[in-house]
Amino acid sequence: MKSSALRISWIPLVLAMAGCGGNRTAPTTGALGELDGEVFIVTQGAESVKLGLVEVRVLPYEATVSSVAQTTADAQTQMAILQPKLEAAQRASTLADARGKAADADEAASENASQAALDQGFRASTQHNNALDTKGHFDVGEFDAEEKRREAAVAAADRDFDAAEKPS
Repeated sequence: MKSSALRISWIPLVLAMAGCGGNRTAPTTGALGELDGEVFIVTQGAESVKLGLVEVRVLPYEATVSSVAQTTADAQTQMAILQPKLEAAQRASTLADARGKAADADEAASENASQAALDQGFRASTQHNNALDTKGHFDVGEFDAEEKRREAAVAAADRDFDAAEKPS
């Protein structure tokens, strides 16, 4: 599956933020300056996506390290909570796939048994018609014997079909 993940090149982002041309005079709050600019991401297809709601700030190194550590800890906690649910969903998916394959196999077996029963019934009917055509007539004894053979063939085909239709 082709991924359409966004790739960020941090060096151009940092250079873009540094050269945004914001107010370079120190405000009265004691800050060193103001950072002003926009954040864009360029996709693999060279499409530029503007992230208009992204807040851009400059933080001290210690605050950045602390924020990254907290975010990592929160992510690990969430992964620990979600991992059993993921594994249960994967097991359920595997079981559903197996049941689907079993149902497909049962359907194929049923179709094969049905076709075999139809073929057997057709052969019995053909034999009966051929016997009529070759003699041109039946006496009652021959007719009864042929009818019993045909009924036995149809009954056998019905039993085979019923056996194939019964759930395992």
